[in-house]
Amino acid sequence: MAISGEKGVRHFARAGFAKLVDDRARPVSPVSIAEFVRGGSNEQEAAVRQDLGRWLTRIAPRLRSLNRPSTDAAMWIGLPIIILLMLSSTSRGWLVALLGPFGFLIPTLLAAALIAFNWRARSRLYHIHPPTVVAQGLCGQCGYSLRDLLPAEDHCLVCPECGSAWRKERITWPWWSSPRKVERPAARPRPFRFVFYSPENETMDAAQRLVPAITPWAVQHVAEDAQLPAESCWRPIWAELAPIGRVGRAVTSVLIGAGAVSLSVLGAIGVWPLMPMGSIALGLFLSAAGVVLAYAVWCGDLYIVTDDVIRILTSHERCPSCAAKLTRAADHEHVVACTHCGSTWTLPARDSRHK
Repeated sequence: MAISGEKGVRHFARAGFAKLVDDRARPVSPVSIAEFVRGGSNEQEAAVRQDLGRWLTRIAPRLRSLNRPSTDAAMWIGLPIIILLMLSSTSRGWLVALLGPFGFLIPTLLAAALIAFNWRARSRLYHIHPPTVVAQGLCGQCGYSLRDLLPAEDHCLVCPECGSAWRKERITWPWWSSPRKVERPAARPRPFRFVFYSPENETMDAAQRLVPAITPWAVQHVAEDAQLPAESCWRPIWAELAPIGRVGRAVTSVLIGAGAVSLSVLGAIGVWPLMPMGSIALGLFLSAAGVVLAYAVWCGDLYIVTDDVIRILTSHERCPSCAAKLTRAADHEHVVACTHCGSTWTLPARDSRHK
């Protein structure tokens, strides 16, 4: 299914939202995520707002584009205070001289309080992402529902609440449509995942909407466990992904394994002063941990980035967000919308092998 007005959508998405303007090039000031989730005219809209707000809140710290002015202010105010108190809590600092041993605890408690405040106030420190919100039929500035609005001559829907204008073609997953559960490939737990791998990825589709992205490890997991005929398509996809970064993974795993074994050997012969000569058990533990970590790196998807997954999945006409089959309207390069999750992707032109 192609998106009408494709060139206009892509132009405004790439050039406009970087400067936070609507589709008529007017400046917009998106509301905070906390304000956005409080709206909703009925239960269905409120549920969509809550789900979208929770997801944006979770990924917002990784995306500087969602920062509000208060986010940077909180960081620049909090860090100097912590540094000042840490310097004053040294053995000769005035805080220790004033409070004694308790002077060492104040910087730690203050840092913990700031972290807790950031966690609790995260939805207020970040604003909504306009293309992502508009795709679900809500205004990208104030969050007002765009349902039942008639488009103007330039195909824009003008929000009656704030006056911002958004192209009708952006709405690919309206909140008033029948609820659909989006199932995405999930990856099994793996060792040392917290060190090298993110539990989830997000990316921007062809309309610059933020959407969840399938991780390389999920592709590998589905390909290795494929048993049904419908799942066999994942094997050639992983066969194209696996060689990417293989040299880097090999070098990294060798360095990790060799480093751990070398440290344990040097400790056993007394070269490393932190390990006593008789501590064979500690040396074996370090060696085993290094080998396991090296094996996890070699078998994982380190150095495979999200862009690689998107490129290969779209070449196989699969949605990089939910893995559903994408249907193109022509053999040339085309932007299509996924009927399963509403995200939009540019499919490459078919070569002679696919015709």
